Amino acid sequence: MNRKKIILVSLLVLLALLLAFLAFKFLKRDDQNLEQSSTQTTKKGVYYIGDHLVGDPDIVTEEECKRKEDKTQREDCYNRLELGRILNGSKNLKECLKFSDLAYRNKCLSRLIVNNGYKDLNICKRISDHPTRESCMGDLAIDLKDKSICDEFFKEPYEYQECMDRVNAFLAIGTGEAFVGERGEVIAVEIEECARIKTLEYSKLCVGNVLKNGGVLVGHTDNETFENNWNDFFHYRISASIEDCEKIISEGTRNACVNRINNPDFTYFDYDNDGIKDERELWFSSDPGNPDTDGDGLTDYEEILIYHLDPTNPDTDRDGLTDYEEVKVYQTHPNRQDTDGDGYLDGEEVKNGYDPCSGDTDRDRLLDKDELKFGTDINNPDTDGDGINDFEETRNGFDPLRAGQVLADTDGDGLLDIDEIFYGTDRFDPDTDNDGISDKDEVDNLTNPLGLGDMDFDNDGLSDKEEKKYGTNPSLADTDGDDYLDGEEVRNGYNPLGEGRL
Repeated sequence: MNRKKIILVSLLVLLALLLAFLAFKFLKRDDQNLEQSSTQTTKKGVYYIGDHLVGDPDIVTEEECKRKEDKTQREDCYNRLELGRILNGSKNLKECLKFSDLAYRNKCLSRLIVNNGYKDLNICKRISDHPTRESCMGDLAIDLKDKSICDEFFKEPYEYQECMDRVNAFLAIGTGEAFVGERGEVIAVEIEECARIKTLEYSKLCVGNVLKNGGVLVGHTDNETFENNWNDFFHYRISASIEDCEKIISEGTRNACVNRINNPDFTYFDYDNDGIKDERELWFSSDPGNPDTDGDGLTDYEEILIYHLDPTNPDTDRDGLTDYEEVKVYQTHPNRQDTDGDGYLDGEEVKNGYDPCSGDTDRDRLLDKDELKFGTDINNPDTDGDGINDFEETRNGFDPLRAGQVLADTDGDGLLDIDEIFYGTDRFDPDTDNDGISDKDEVDNLTNPLGLGDMDFDNDGLSDKEEKKYGTNPSLADTDGDDYLDGEEVRNGYNPLGEGRL
């Protein structure tokens, strides 16, 4: 073993000891928080499904909601109660549609899908809000440890890579039990398994969870960037003096550390004043001493919080255009290599004098052919002038012809676009299956808006009308979780709600 490798191994051993110490502290704090939350369970109605906290720590009783004088706070309180009832009671996705507050609607859908046995990717696609839908698919990929789900992001290379890295991080660490063998021995994880993860914070998540779950990091890595990022992150966290800060490699992080030591009464440290807390910058591997770590013209704040880009890479989607050029100059998609889908990278098109947004005259990312369907102006990226471009409004179910976030009913059938997305109907056609009955009437009457017969939303062989009769969940194919479809149980005379016969 040469001298460089000896030094590297020594550093990794030291790092492992530091991580183990920190993991012990964090784990102890987490146990205390869990104990406190468990106490709140009887007082506030907080509950767990598996290891997932469902509901919010400040969920209150109906009596407490009634006592709230402020109308907005009272409505929020009742929304929290209803959310808890659905998540812990009926677990019926359809009931999430009752929320007029879209934040609660999307929270209800996404939590039910991930935490309550909805393992179908198509269910995630029923969420109208695009960021929530993508988050749902990513969470499902982790929950099922299924990388193939990441293929849904194939048109957006950075989103695809992020999804893959998140799953790899969890595959590397297992579930906790994976680190203990049959004889109780601790299972080792090669540090390279975490070092090869490149997207955002997921290499840190990988290492942190290995230690938290009782694993041990072994081996070595030649990834100097990975080592330096870990060095900066953990030395910043544990530094108690300026001397400690001097051990930090990066000048920006070192200066930020000194600033924290010199101002012990501050609670929010943002050394470069870019709007992102120093500790969060270190988690994302950006430089807390530089508001634009990758020097592409977009601040770290813009990259992380607004556009969801890599603050350490000037060309996140690797298409030949910098993130700044994509966002500020050409209005191309910074996470998609081929914005107009013509088979040529955006950078190639610009280099050769072609338009990377052909077919999108106003460059709002809503193609002209789709603008004609929605009735928006192909020459104006924000037809209603409300500050939200037509593409963002239409993909999230809002009306691009009315200022503000007004829910759309594009085909005028009485079924909102967000509900058309949920039920899979055509938001440009009031009668998707052309049977003479509007989509809205079919949904209300539990008949099938997509074809003949009655609706069977969960495809379990039991129509929604029959589900209502038997008291089963019309949005979950196996209500009692016994691995038999509800329709199969009913046909064979068994109780779809539990043990025994009908």
